[in-house]
Amino acid sequence: YWMDYDHLGFKNVVLHANEFESDGESFAFNLEKLSAREKCGIVLHRLKARCLIGYRGILLSNVRINTSRSSVYAQRFNMRMTGLSDVRSFEDSVTFDAMIDSSEVSMVDVSYFAPALKGMYQKVYLRAGLHQKVKNLKINDIDLRTGERTILRGDLLLPDFNSLDGSFLKEKISYAYIDLNDVKALRLPDRAVEKFISFDPMIERLGYFEVKKLDLIGYWSQFVMSSRQLRTQLGTVHLDNGLLFSELKEGGYAFER
Repeated sequence: YWMDYDHLGFKNVVLHANEFESDGESFAFNLEKLSAREKCGIVLHRLKARCLIGYRGILLSNVRINTSRSSVYAQRFNMRMTGLSDVRSFEDSVTFDAMIDSSEVSMVDVSYFAPALKGMYQKVYLRAGLHQKVKNLKINDIDLRTGERTILRGDLLLPDFNSLDGSFLKEKISYAYIDLNDVKALRLPDRAVEKFISFDPMIERLGYFEVKKLDLIGYWSQFVMSSRQLRTQLGTVHLDNGLLFSELKEGGYAFER
């Protein structure tokens, strides 16, 4: 199902390129169109970019990517490497340096590159900067929207989805509006015990969470959440001193101020 970088298999490939240049160590060209189907299932309708391939990695500018489910636009999408052989250990060796403009991304397409997310199918609309390696991907200045009303803006450090227990959390949310109906409609990965999130009736009454300047620091087993302001359908609270969340053996979390 996922993208196997050691055994790539493409068919129905169409390639149009021009304006080739080389300095002996790297080469550049305009990629006017690349379309193909990879054996994992992803269908690329069009990739268009200015490309530089060499000892520094694969550097793309003025990027346009259209798949059967997603449309991505980027000022730059650089995959920096110490050598092109780093592609064989993509998650551990390739460093991202990208600036994504307003784009529509399907989680189905994302799951081909992050198989731990297989089963998710929502679409998200985002603008963001991507940095670091896949296993500790840092997302700066993200503006993400999904569902009917949900918005998230801030800086995120994504965990290693293959080893969540030891992953460090350091999330800084400048603003978020989380509609609980949108959250309940969010399909979870196949490996999750439950396929959809459900809430206790008391939580349902809150309707939504609107936060400003929220910080979340710690690990999945224990973390601190603080916020200048948290508003719900039932009222507003201030969490300047933070809440400590601790994972329970029977599932869920307990918290204390």
